[in-house]
Amino acid sequence: MRTSFAATCACVASLAFCSLANAQNEGRPGWPAGPSKQSTNQNDGRPGWKADSSSFVDKLYATTDVGLNWVPDIKYENISIGAGGVVATGVGLDLSTNLGIRWDFGIGLRLNDNFKFQLESGYINNEIDTLSGTMNIPVAGISGTGSARDLGLAESGSIKQIPVIAALIYEFNLGDGDRMDKSAGASWRFRPYVGGGLGAVYIDSSQKLTDTGFELNLGGSDWVLAYQAMVGLEYEFDDNWFLSIGYRFLGLDGADFGAPKINGVSTAPMSSNVQTEHTYNHSLQFGLRVDF
Repeated sequence: MRTSFAATCACVASLAFCSLANAQNEGRPGWPAGPSKQSTNQNDGRPGWKADSSSFVDKLYATTDVGLNWVPDIKYENISIGAGGVVATGVGLDLSTNLGIRWDFGIGLRLNDNFKFQLESGYINNEIDTLSGTMNIPVAGISGTGSARDLGLAESGSIKQIPVIAALIYEFNLGDGDRMDKSAGASWRFRPYVGGGLGAVYIDSSQKLTDTGFELNLGGSDWVLAYQAMVGLEYEFDDNWFLSIGYRFLGLDGADFGAPKINGVSTAPMSSNVQTEHTYNHSLQFGLRVDF
């Protein structure tokens, strides 16, 4: 009886010691560590997606995009300049631009496998094509309806925009596959996305209408509210590296460029400010993203 009781106690003590040792040394070389709760939660059994990390830095990423930008005609509100009578007026003016460029860069935070929060800025530039509408500029001998060049005015300048946008992006999970499989056919490597954002845009116009000995500057700068929508497709070509193609729509509130200038001299306060209605941008871009 004593022998049996002693043997039982020895077995219980041995089992308790092994359990304690296994708990304390799990993951050390030479110890058969079982699946940890942390790794189970991080991988969640979903192939093709990086495990959620407990480190904030590991959830960050950097991105950059470059491509073409198209701005539909920008409508100007009525412009009038007076000095002892009407000097110049513009009614129903439309500003058209050439195809331009857009470059964006940003930093983001992966909230989970699908949602990302991104802060971005960049640079947009479109050269001015022409200004058209009804113009009456007696000091330059201009009066009529049509484009500036049709009325005998040379024009130059550009519309530059610097957006500052906070966006929320949703990525869709596609297909099944082994993340370690490097074959190009792994469907999970493709990640469609949609997103939207709000922010502000610094817009700078340098538009000038010139004739012999005469220059009318309708340019200026302003900060305006903006909203953005985006859609695209990413492809993971290597661990943590992604290529993308995407479309961005950027809408701006109306801008106030201040009083026009004639031959470099401001016409304030005898004139109405140069104000635009909403400005819209359509951009097609190619991008690169890297996860930290």
